[in-house]
Amino acid sequence: MDPIPAPVSHTQGTLPGPTIQPRNPIFPYTLYGHTATRSPFHLPLPAVDVLIHCGDLTKRSSAEEYRSTMAAIRQVQAPVKIIIAGNHDLSLHQQFVKDNMNENVSKSQRALAFHAEAKHIVAGSKDVTYLEEGTHEVSLPNGARLRLYTSPWTPSYGGWAFQYEGSHNFSIPAGIDVAVTHGPPLGIQDSASNGDYAGCPMLFNSIQKARPRIHCFGHIHEAWGGYYAHWASPEGTPWQQATGSGRSPGGSHPSYTSGTYNDLHFDYDDSNSDVSMPDAPPRTLEALDQARSRAVETVDSLRLLDKDSDKEMAHKRERYARHSAEGCCRVDVSPEGDAPVERGKQTLFLNAAILDRRYKIAHFPWLVEIDLPIA
Repeated sequence: MDPIPAPVSHTQGTLPGPTIQPRNPIFPYTLYGHTATRSPFHLPLPAVDVLIHCGDLTKRSSAEEYRSTMAAIRQVQAPVKIIIAGNHDLSLHQQFVKDNMNENVSKSQRALAFHAEAKHIVAGSKDVTYLEEGTHEVSLPNGARLRLYTSPWTPSYGGWAFQYEGSHNFSIPAGIDVAVTHGPPLGIQDSASNGDYAGCPMLFNSIQKARPRIHCFGHIHEAWGGYYAHWASPEGTPWQQATGSGRSPGGSHPSYTSGTYNDLHFDYDDSNSDVSMPDAPPRTLEALDQARSRAVETVDSLRLLDKDSDKEMAHKRERYARHSAEGCCRVDVSPEGDAPVERGKQTLFLNAAILDRRYKIAHFPWLVEIDLPIA
């Protein structure tokens, strides 16, 4: 059996770009040096068995953005559609709403009502499943069973929703097929534009212990890409766990901007990069067999550079054109695939952010073929 999950993240109320005929010269997209006639995130999206959205359904947590994202998700041909929240989805985090309410009783009541409305939009749909933190099992129409762990939590930075101070317990059990988190683990597809590693060390420690077959996330827009990781030691082997302070020493504090949602006022961080973490190379790489691990596709592996040879440029253009034609980056983790994943021995990591740091569509969605047991 080959159920196909398609992870995406950071659509933030943005609808897929228009479908443009391949040789139509009107409105070309120029991304990472490539000139294309359609957006990397365009209609029709590939038909899949499971669609997964890794959070940041909105940019400013407005009801209109939630509805726009849900409308886009419903257009995908997938019998199972799973979404989680991200740090931008302020109104989905009830405690965040309560903590930011002021003494104005009327506005506080509207804030709680807005939380209820947002929750109803994302959780009240029959054809889209909104999951909070925890372990879940989904039976697919084709008879397969999918075991998931989901969590919207990321390290505290800038006063956003679903963020923790100090540490967080990611209780990922063994036997998980796909871990779906909003943020990345420390050291893997988490490089922020300022050079910091922006991932979470506690999350990496939990992933290293549980070793799901796939771990998909977003949060760090500029770190889009995939990493096929071979674990360096047998499952269950103790190792020196990753650590991190939660912010790079001497790093600047984010700037705060006021925002209004449905006449409700919150403060949020509007800096371009969501987080900043330890500046030293993370210890996470010691848990991986780097000689056998490899990048699947990244921003850098597609970006055209002046220093590229003609052969390198031709290879990048060919891959970009293939992804564009298919409407996704495709990876096969089945035993016969190009990145076979055996439980406990390998994990496919995917940063699935669709938008770049300027909230423009810049990246392809992922499509992963995986064998799953019968329910």
